[in-house]
Amino acid sequence: MAITNDGEEINYGSPDKDPFRKLFDALSAVHTTLPVTCGPEASFAQTLCMNGIQESLSNICLFPELMIMKDKNRIWVDGLAEGFYACYQRGILPSETDLSWARRGKNIDLQVEQPPDLFELLQRIHAHYCKEIEVWAQTDIDAINSQIFCMGVKELGERFRGKITFWGEIDRQHLLPSGTQKEIFQAVCQVKEELYEKGGVIAQCEFGLKANPENVLAVFETWDSFHF
Repeated sequence: MAITNDGEEINYGSPDKDPFRKLFDALSAVHTTLPVTCGPEASFAQTLCMNGIQESLSNICLFPELMIMKDKNRIWVDGLAEGFYACYQRGILPSETDLSWARRGKNIDLQVEQPPDLFELLQRIHAHYCKEIEVWAQTDIDAINSQIFCMGVKELGERFRGKITFWGEIDRQHLLPSGTQKEIFQAVCQVKEELYEKGGVIAQCEFGLKANPENVLAVFETWDSFHF
């Protein structure tokens, strides 16, 4: 529900009424020239806040073992929902209560003069995923699908080569739409050099709406030329 400056009420309906609406709209946009209803700029404020939350705490907080419940098909944290609801009722954060697992983060300035470039924004977000990959690499997770060129292919290789499998991916923001054949070749060679170790990388890329078909073909031709 929104109320304009002149008092008009606009009812947008419940976001839970059709939970797949955004997904279907995005899929439709791929096959037409129409823009998506909510582009990256629309989600910038929420993304900025989530990024601030991640920067606020330097380490991932773990729940006490006694709170982690398991059965054959599920894993859940006992009392988590109740704790969040109590915070909501009082209008406070979990860190302002006596919840044993809650930690208070440092203050983060979210003010920006202008929204960053989408690629820069993805770099900032994906940098935090490296912390999560450290945890994932020690679990039963075997592979992850992520935009490795936003995260830094060289750094990923130095930290995780041989520990976890990456979907190969090639820079979908710049190289696939407008890169040269030489740049595509160099990018694939970099992925192989940094991530491949008797496996550990899946040779593929995102064939998105703006990707140059010739560049996509060059990706697979380059992988094929290695003759593993």
